[in-house]
Amino acid sequence: MPLPTRHIPRERPPVPASRLATAGFVISLISLILACVGGCVIAPIGLTLSIIATTKRPGGLSIAGIVMGALGSMYLLAFIGGFGVMMFAFRSAAVRNDDLNRIARVHSAVAAFLESQHRLPLKLDEIRERLPTALDDQDTNALIHYTRASDSVFILRTPGLDAEFGNSDDSVRVFDLSSPPR
Repeated sequence: MPLPTRHIPRERPPVPASRLATAGFVISLISLILACVGGCVIAPIGLTLSIIATTKRPGGLSIAGIVMGALGSMYLLAFIGGFGVMMFAFRSAAVRNDDLNRIARVHSAVAAFLESQHRLPLKLDEIRERLPTALDDQDTNALIHYTRASDSVFILRTPGLDAEFGNSDDSVRVFDLSSPPR
C-alpha cells in the first residue's frame, strides 16, 4: 500500500520590485535627504513614478516612495508658499518706504514754499512752478495727493500697496505747520 502523499505547496519566489517602483523610491528618498539644499524639487517626480508603479504592481517600495514623495512634495509646497509670503512682505515694506520718503520730500517742499511765499500752496503744481527743484519726478499727482485743509494744515495721501487711492491701505498724514514739530 502506498503511503499517502502529502502535498506541500512550494513557496513562490518573491516578486522583485519593478524598476519604476525602485526609481520612484530612490528619487523620493534622495529628495528627502537633500530637502534642506533644494532636493525637494524632485519629490513630485518620485511621487509620480511611485504612483504609476503602484497601479501596475503594488509593493513595498512603491508605497514607501509614495509616502516619501508626498512628504517631500508637501515640504516643497510649504517652501514655495513661505517664499511667496516673504516676497510679499518685502514688496510691502519697499512700497511703504517709498511712500514715507515721498511724503517727507513733499512735506519739505511745502514747508519751503510756505517759508518763501508765506502761505501754503493750493496744489503741488504751484510748488513745481515756483520751486522747480523742490520736488522730483516721482512726486506726481498719481503717486501722492496734496490737500490744503486750512492756512496752516495740509494733508498728504499716498495710494499704498495696491497703487489706488481711496482704499484702506492708503497712507494719510496730516501736517499742521502752525504748531512746532514734536
